[in-house]
Amino acid sequence: ISARVKADENGGGKNPVPNARVLATPQGVDWATLQEDDLVLVENDGTPCNPSTGKLPSEEILTHLAVYHKHSAVNVIIRAFPLDASALAVSHAEFDSRIIPECYIVLHRVGSLGFEQWLKPADVASYLDSAHRVALLANGGVLATGGSFREVFDRLEVLEALCKVHTQSMALGGIQIMGGSAIVEIERKFMGMHQDASPEAGKAQGNPEVGLTKKAKKKKLKGKVSDGGAQEPVKKKKKKLRKDDS
Repeated sequence: ISARVKADENGGGKNPVPNARVLATPQGVDWATLQEDDLVLVENDGTPCNPSTGKLPSEEILTHLAVYHKHSAVNVIIRAFPLDASALAVSHAEFDSRIIPECYIVLHRVGSLGFEQWLKPADVASYLDSAHRVALLANGGVLATGGSFREVFDRLEVLEALCKVHTQSMALGGIQIMGGSAIVEIERKFMGMHQDASPEAGKAQGNPEVGLTKKAKKKKLKGKVSDGGAQEPVKKKKKKLRKDDS
């Protein structure tokens, strides 16, 4: 666990700043007995601010710092081992967050980082962004990021619930992933995305149905409407004349 220290504790303001110090859990301390004094304050390069105590930050501090340096909106990072999410992480099974709208809104995309990949701080920082707020770590649990502890805990809780649904659904025969048009609608209504609902915007986003009217979508399903929503001419079969018809 780590968190940026507020700017007022670095000499000004109330909000965390990009190069603020980071407070992290220490090495060699059982979390069951962890006390406030056990936490380690480090500079933005990972150097302990008070080396005389002999306390060292978690071995993962360089990964956390890489994420903080790259993403100014991230103020808290937690690596955890919730049961169902960890089960998916160690099984390397395919996982898709597009199965429950509310979960997708909270988590957005959830991907997996390979074992060698999540050991490299730069790779983790490059993977995480506004669309990837949490990640399953191959054989290594889960990494969650956010602007506050509440936000990160919320994402961990929702992820674990979603992984449980995913696992139990697979036992019942599989999951049904929400289609592209449904995802675009969720992202537009609840996530502030795809505000341009024109057909041209839909094509640019890889979702040709964006901007089509319900009537146009219905016709498209019958193969009579192009991606732009314009009706295509219907070709009529010419009746062959037989000699008896003349």
